[in-house]
Formats: sequence, structure tokens, C-alpha cells
Amino acid sequence: MNDWTDEQLGALITDALRAHEHLADADTARRLATAAAPSRRRRATAVIGAAAAVVLIGSGTAYALGHGRDATTPPGPASPGVSNGPVSPAAPTTTVAANRRLAAAESARIIGLVPLPAGATRLAGEPAGWPSDWGESLGPSDGSLTRTSWWSVPLPVQDVTSHLATHAPAGMRHAPGDDPMTEVSPGFWTATYEEASRAPASYTDPQLLVQVHEMGGRTLVRADSFLGARAVRTPEEEIPGLVTGVTIERVAAQGPGRTGGPLPTVQLTYPVDRDAIDRLVRAVNGLYASIDPPAVLSCPAMLPPLQKDTLTFHTGRGTFVFRLTPWCNGQVEVSHDGHALAPTLDPGDLVNVIDREAADH
Repeated sequence: MNDWTDEQLGALITDALRAHEHLADADTARRLATAAAPSRRRRATAVIGAAAAVVLIGSGTAYALGHGRDATTPPGPASPGVSNGPVSPAAPTTTVAANRRLAAAESARIIGLVPLPAGATRLAGEPAGWPSDWGESLGPSDGSLTRTSWWSVPLPVQDVTSHLATHAPAGMRHAPGDDPMTEVSPGFWTATYEEASRAPASYTDPQLLVQVHEMGGRTLVRADSFLGARAVRTPEEEIPGLVTGVTIERVAAQGPGRTGGPLPTVQLTYPVDRDAIDRLVRAVNGLYASIDPPAVLSCPAMLPPLQKDTLTFHTGRGTFVFRLTPWCNGQVEVSHDGHALAPTLDPGDLVNVIDREAADH
């Protein structure tokens, strides 16, 4: 920081002060700024300290004001050169227990949305003879939140599958790449539907798996709901204001025609790369916490090296590192000055954001 020009320092301080001037105590900032000894280096340090104090005070107030925000409300645009601070769609507004209650209610709701033909009768439980060794699951999800229902339909299986192929559950859509009522094995047809989470900070996008099977002279329909309740992201995992630089490190996975391995490191510096830094800050501050408990998935074997992406943020409050290995159920691990933070974060679209910024520099 001592190598910065006066113009760069001035831009940094001005951005920080302007972004939070409506929340800061101006008298306190002035007292901090004028408390330095006469040397030029001490004055620069004191002014930066005052700006940091204003940012921290402002960020804390902004978080208190945003504490009751709806989880689906997006943050406002970032101020130039200053991150969103703790105010983000991932800001904790609840508890894990509350998230699980919301997820359970949503799971029960979507299981009743199956668009069955007229005359369908809901069964009290699993029909005798339903193959116990056949089935599917969707993830990432939490099996304890899955709800299952069966129906008997007085129509030939072809009529039932045709009806379900042309009638999606209310508010849901066929999963991308999934053909309606696909015969996945002899006598079994499936369709998968999904919808955007109504409370994305609380639970993942719900999915509904519908299976049709003819057995004992009748057509049976089974439906299973899948989703996961999220952990609660803490303010300590939020990038604060005064981001002075970002280091992007990537490792390419081994694949057809390539050996994989480290890619060139990209260094972003404020204020030259202000816009790119702000986009990365918004990306990581907007990530939601991972589901709780973590999903258990069957992951295919992968040859090393695996793809890895690491973002290191240099800030007025130390170094924040976000590490992601986007393989199977990838999670973003967060650390602050070398200390691991919890919970891990859902990667969302972070891989694509990192690739775009790295490609532009």
C-alpha cells in the first residue's frame, strides 16, 4: 500500500467514504484523520484508518438494517471500489432449524402438485410388490426431507404417461435435458420437474421425480420430492469494504486431449481493475450456504489433477480466500487470514464468473 500514488490513495478513500457517508459519524472520522503526526506517511496511514473506521461502522449499520430483508431480495449495485459488505442475498436472516421447517413445508407442497388424470386414487403407502431394488434419487438433497406418495390410476399405462408428458405440475417445469416420461427400464417411465426455490437462502431448488409402473393389472404412480435445507451463512464470510486486490489461481482438470494443471495466475489491482474486483466481490458475497446436512452423492472416479479455483481477496481486514473444487457436489471453502470459516458455500455460478474475469485479464 505504501507504493500507491496519491491519486490512487485518494480514489480509494473517496470511494469508501462516499459509499457509507450516510451511515458514518463524520466527527469521529475527522478526529481519526487529524490525530496523526506531521509526517506524510503517518498522515496517509491515518486517513486510510479513518476511511476504514467509517466503512466498518457503515457496514455494521447496513447489516443491522438489512437483517430482516427477504432472502430473495437482491443487493443494490456495488459502489465503485467498495464491496457490498455484509448486505447480500446470503445475509443470515434465520436459523438452520427455521430453514429445515421451510424446506419440509415446501417438500410437502410440491408432492401434491403431480398432475394426475381424473380418477386417480392416492394410496396410504407403498403398494405391495413395488420393486424395492429399483428407484432413482436426485441431488444435492437431504433424504430426511424427501416426501413420497403413491397413486393408483384406472387407465392404461400409455394413457397415464401421455397425460403426464403434457401436463407439468403447477409452477414447475421439466428439468433441462429430461424428456417427459422416458422409459428408463422395461416397465418404468420417469419424468423430472423442478422450480426455482422460493427462499433460496433457506433451501435449494425443489425437484419432483415422477415414476409410472404397471403392476398387477393396474397403473401405479410414485412421486418423490428432493431438496436440501441450507446452513446459515455468517457475516464473517462476507468480503468487507476496501478490497485492494484479488489474486485468481486456477488449475485445469485433465480431460480428452489435455493433461490439465495450473493456469497462469491473474492479479487484479485497485483502482485499475475496480470493475472486475467489484464483480468478484458481488459473486462471492452473493453465494448461499451449503445444504445442511451435506448431500451424500455417488461421485464418478476422476483422474488428477482436478479442476480447482482459488480467489484471494486482499482487504483492509486481512486476507480472505475462497477455494472451490467444482467436482460432484463442489463446495466453496472460505478462510480468513489462514483460519477456516464455516459453513462452506454453494458454488452457484462462481466457476463461470471466475473464468470470465480471468479471460478478460
